[in-house]
Order: sequence, then structure tokens, then C-alpha cells
Amino acid sequence: MSSTLKPLGILLVHSHEIMRGGLRAMLESDETIFRYVVDEADSGRAAITQARARHFAIAIIGYDLPDMKGTEAIIELRLINPHTRYLFLSGTNEAAHVRAMARAGALGHISTNISTRQLLGAIRSVYQNNTYYSADIVRQLEEGCEAPASNALAEAGLTRRELEILMLVAQEKTNEEMAAILFISRRTVDTHRQNLMHKLKVKNTAGLLKAAYQLKIV
Repeated sequence: MSSTLKPLGILLVHSHEIMRGGLRAMLESDETIFRYVVDEADSGRAAITQARARHFAIAIIGYDLPDMKGTEAIIELRLINPHTRYLFLSGTNEAAHVRAMARAGALGHISTNISTRQLLGAIRSVYQNNTYYSADIVRQLEEGCEAPASNALAEAGLTRRELEILMLVAQEKTNEEMAAILFISRRTVDTHRQNLMHKLKVKNTAGLLKAAYQLKIV
């Protein structure tokens, strides 16, 4: 039966092999809707390398990776393939981390002690471009609502490309690195940076960094 199911590529990004193995076993034991094709990465860079080689429908990512934060990994992975959906995996329900991952692009949060049924439900939800959060996490997010930052971001009027550049500035990428990541010229990066400084009313890179944190880009 598994050969007739639609294949769904999943990338598991976590520093602990046992955690990745447990999630893989859960996914590969299911043969109801999808045939899960699972790959693993133990770091952000390893995930980026895999994403450049093939497309994944969904990536499940931890917050503290050996070489970068999960937020940074999601931002870079989204630049490689904007169609991949992301789930944040953590052993705690720390709302600040959930918010940070959501700002980076995660559609939901799952805990490390998740059941097979919950895992499959989360994957199906984000695959359909819906969110997936436990009731407890939803309450925490509502209590710590960050509407002022969201409003400020909307008022800044940044284009998608300008937002990408600002995210990369916050990651301390050089103009050359930004050009390589976004597949644009160094001159185009310079132009976007100038436009950003004008819109955000800042004069230099330090000002852009401050604006990125004030707008909660990272």
C-alpha cells in the first residue's frame, strides 16, 4: 500500500540523534495519507546543504542548533525554498522561543514528548498552510501579544526583498554573503540597504540592527 501513497518530504533538524530517530520512526510507521520520505540534519548548515539538494514539504526544527539558532536556520531555508513549511520542536513551552520561531516563519510548535497522533496532526495542519499550537501555547501567545511591533512593521512599508535583507543584516551577513544567498548582485544589495535606511530613518548598519530588533524581525 505504501507505494501508492503520495510521498511527502520531511527534514528533521535537531542536534540529538535519538530525538531525530524517534520522530523518524513515528513518521515511517504511518501509512494512511502520505508516505513520509525522511531526511535528517544535526545542524543548521547541514539542513541548508540538504535544502539546496532537494525540496522538503516540511521541516521540523529545534531552537538551539550547534551552529545557529533555529530562527536563523528557518530564515536561510526560506530563502532557498519559500514553499517549505516549518514546525518548531522544543522540550519546553517557552513562549519567547515560540514567538521568535513564528516570526521567522514557523507555522506551529510541537513538544519533544509528542505522540504519534499529535505529530501526524501537526504535519497535516501545516502542510495545508494552517497553524498548529497546543491550547497552552495559544494562551501564552495571547497573553504576550506583540501587536505594536506588528503594526510598526506594517507601517514601515518594507517590500519582501527589503525584509529579507533586514533579516540577513540582523544575522550579521556581509553584502557579498547576502548577494550569494539571494542570488542578486552586490549593487542590488547596496540599493536595498539604502532604501531600508531611508524607510527606517537610520544612518548605518547599527541603525538597521536596532530597527530589526525593535520590529522583532529576530
